[in-house]
Amino acid sequence: MNFEVNKRINLILCILILNLILTSCGSKGRGNWLKEHHGKLNIEDINDFFGLEILDDELEGKNIILSGEIHGVAANQKLEGKLIRYIKGKTNFKYLLEEISYSGAYFINKYLETGDIEILKDVFNAWQGTYAYTKDKFKLYEELYEYNQSLPEEDRIILVGVDIEHQPKLSFDYIKDILPEEESPEKIETVINDLKHKNSVYYEDILDSLNNNREIYMDYLGDDYIGFSLVVENMKNSRIAYDARDENWNQVRDEMMYNNFEILDDNLDDGIYFGQWGMQHIFQEEFDDVDWFASRINNTEKYKGKILSINFWYDDCKQMDPSGVEYDLSFGDEMIKYHNSIGGDVNLYKLVGKDSPYNNENLNMVEGKEIVDIFQYIIVISGSEASTILEL
Repeated sequence: MNFEVNKRINLILCILILNLILTSCGSKGRGNWLKEHHGKLNIEDINDFFGLEILDDELEGKNIILSGEIHGVAANQKLEGKLIRYIKGKTNFKYLLEEISYSGAYFINKYLETGDIEILKDVFNAWQGTYAYTKDKFKLYEELYEYNQSLPEEDRIILVGVDIEHQPKLSFDYIKDILPEEESPEKIETVINDLKHKNSVYYEDILDSLNNNREIYMDYLGDDYIGFSLVVENMKNSRIAYDARDENWNQVRDEMMYNNFEILDDNLDDGIYFGQWGMQHIFQEEFDDVDWFASRINNTEKYKGKILSINFWYDDCKQMDPSGVEYDLSFGDEMIKYHNSIGGDVNLYKLVGKDSPYNNENLNMVEGKEIVDIFQYIIVISGSEASTILEL
């Protein structure tokens, strides 16, 4: 079965489970709660923050804020741009934590530093055939560059990519870009020369050299050692994850992304993270037999209780898959009925809080947990068009 079809089926099953959770208990009090704890959002104006103020109480004391989308919907990146600006203004977050590889984030950071649009185009050309290859995402980064330029240099946003290395071209382009110009030590000379002068090298050969000569690589690469070792390791991880794609893709990949985050978090200056990911990755507890990315982080001593998750919900929307095919996307659950009765194309709903009826929505598959242990807010999007494939 096609991998993208597999992913879509898994997502639909996940949505069906969530629908059952949100409608499993009595509806008494839910409608009133949502009416009293919602904000109508204008996603056409990136600087109109009206309605987002209901996030404020829960932002306090949080070190990681995550929003979760279903990829391929045009409204997603409009919301992402708005959330970046609002949450930056409230928390001065430092890191944009992204579901992209370390090498991809490296080059986008280079674009954000220089404004060289050719760098951004090269990254997106490598992303052809993925959900990221859209006009919407490209525009988001262009707007992020402009926004960063308006900030003091010390407050500018830095991308952090923790995914596996899906695109070998980006991986090798990164390695070539960071290798020192001077000659390498003799013990690693053959591999380094191959990396400098060939278009591809077996990652197994690089890993063998790295594992046998780590101190030499540390001295030779200096500050780039961590990135180099992550990229090479995640070239291997990509192969492992794709080999498991028909059976255990989510579990394997999310564990790898968590491990990458842990390494980078240990080596970065302290700072708050914000990121917009695929919906399931932001779940803060094990769900649908997967220990998701945010769940793993939430189970650490450092970040327990310091994550905020905002889940996107869709009504009468269109979704584009990486090949350009469009699908109808509607959840059609009780949450949507409340949303339609309240009115508004894009509304933010707070689920967590004193006296919230969602505090009692028990998850049978996660004993002793409530829906607000998984995510704390929902943004319902009505009537969005699908994303548009980029043309460069």
